[in-house]
Amino acid sequence: MATILFDIGNVLWSDEAGDAFTLANMGDALAALGHPVTAQTLAVAQARAVAHWAPSAWRAAIESLAADAVEVAAVIDAVRASWDALSDADYAAFTTPFASTAPLLESLAADGHRLVLASNNSPRALARLEALGLLRHFAVKEVSETLGLAKPDLRFFETLLAAAGPCDRAIMVGDRIDNDIAPARALGLCTLRLRHGSHTAQEPRGPESTPDRTVDDPADLVVALTEVLASPAP
Repeated sequence: MATILFDIGNVLWSDEAGDAFTLANMGDALAALGHPVTAQTLAVAQARAVAHWAPSAWRAAIESLAADAVEVAAVIDAVRASWDALSDADYAAFTTPFASTAPLLESLAADGHRLVLASNNSPRALARLEALGLLRHFAVKEVSETLGLAKPDLRFFETLLAAAGPCDRAIMVGDRIDNDIAPARALGLCTLRLRHGSHTAQEPRGPESTPDRTVDDPADLVVALTEVLASPAP
């Protein structure tokens, strides 16, 4: 029996539309402060933050474009407010699971594996997973805002693993090298990367941050996890 930690964005569902929404609201907030920026400028700032392993790429992008800390805080508040103002229907449009997600989770849970959420996210993501009928598959139902810890802090992973209890092996499934793969590997977890979304181009900085397996299609997670689980534990 394995404990399998899952990120949410770009692993259970795509964050691409949500990222575009965030960038658009960043642009509006910066323009309101007298810093009009193009979509290309925003995309470049985000890509730079991703390449530099900024824990929050959009926050780092804001910091590179705003004039001072006061403006940074104002833009962050505006972006958060734009998400908070979304109706449930609009939020659902940004959080549509991959077609392979439900069958994957159901199969893993049925096989007796302990599934754990491991995402920097808000409680609204938990409510969305519940509405989709997916939260029931998880033994540990926490995100960063409910846990009070966030990736890449090793304590985030340690707390989740402790809550999950003893297991034969632990596997982290995520899309980011910096927030998912590197810290999980530092704790000795097997790592599986789904290369999707804004962090697709992010590269390892050495063997210690190189995922054990990488796939480019969510549907391939089924085969990749099956092969990992069938291989001898390290």
